[in-house]
Amino acid sequence: MKRGLLIIAFLLSVKGFSQAGVVVTSAPTLETMSAKELSNSLEQLAESAKQTKELVNTYSLAKDAFDLLQTVNENIKTGRVAVNILDDVAQTGLNISELYEIIRKKEIEGKGKKAVRALLDAVYSLNQRNEDIGSDIVSVLKDRKLIMNDAERLEYLRDLEDKVNEIRAKSQELIFYLQS
Repeated sequence: MKRGLLIIAFLLSVKGFSQAGVVVTSAPTLETMSAKELSNSLEQLAESAKQTKELVNTYSLAKDAFDLLQTVNENIKTGRVAVNILDDVAQTGLNISELYEIIRKKEIEGKGKKAVRALLDAVYSLNQRNEDIGSDIVSVLKDRKLIMNDAERLEYLRDLEDKVNEIRAKSQELIFYLQS
């Protein structure tokens, strides 16, 4: 029985020491795990900072691209307005040519010279204003003699568009009046 007790005591002491050994050997493992986690956190923070810098660069590129697209969009608007004005100038020029023909026929028919002269002067004035608008468009788009930003250029072209529409309407009114 003494032998049995000795074996049991021996086994218990060995088991106790082995648990103590586990605790002793597991403590450094926890510390290294904390150091590894700290190291991983620092690496993740560095990677996050790198990604944030890349995101800022991407934002800057996207903003520059957006600004460029806005400029292109303004240029397209300007181009469309200019094309519309040039179409109106051309149509007004055709109206004015038609007016000259009508007035020439009136002159041949023996209408009063003063009336014909007044009509010619009015048509000449419309023609001159129409040509001036055409020159202004070329100046604004090609020569860039007028220093303007895109918004000012577009506003100026819209003003020219209003003027050419007014001239066109007057030329159409004169055609209608003279043909009746």
